[in-house]
Amino acid sequence: MALRIVEAAESLGISPRTMADLIAARVVPTVRIGRVVLIPVDQLRAWLSERAQQRAGDGEGGRP
Repeated sequence: MALRIVEAAESLGISPRTMADLIAARVVPTVRIGRVVLIPVDQLRAWLSERAQQRAGDGEGGRP
């Protein structure tokens, strides 16, 4: 399963512009099919988990 940019942004509680910026910076994993940019749900979850662990290790408590 995969999400479009707007769907992924909504699921994370961020703006579509912020999601697009993360994608442009190659921070979030994507798959392109023609002109459509998709974010695989499993990879998004893994990325988010990894990010939360990094933040917790920095003493940030997992805050965004």
